[in-house]
Amino acid sequence: MAISPVLLHNMYPDSDTVFGPPTTIHLLPSPFGSYQPPIPTARTLTVARVASPLSINRAYQDLFLSSLKGYFEVARRLIKRGDVIGIPIDTDLSRSARKIDSGDHQIETDHE
Repeated sequence: MAISPVLLHNMYPDSDTVFGPPTTIHLLPSPFGSYQPPIPTARTLTVARVASPLSINRAYQDLFLSSLKGYFEVARRLIKRGDVIGIPIDTDLSRSARKIDSGDHQIETDHE
């Protein structure tokens, strides 16, 4: 069975080994039934990025921030301290926006 690395981290944040024996996961019905219990909500949230060549590239900073804002605006999210969340970005969109903003005109030439 394959599992998302993000889900694996969020389920077992204190685990030192990722490649251990398979763990059984038991899903139990909620003691609240269909009633949604009150869940404390944060007034502020501190987010840190996981460094990668793409995430530290300043050219994509606005795109990351926009995607992160959209992630929390489109739906209610239940996260806890230490969770990892994946934020998708469209790098092609960023390149297009930079070309439009800078007014650059690209001329393709053939070099042989």
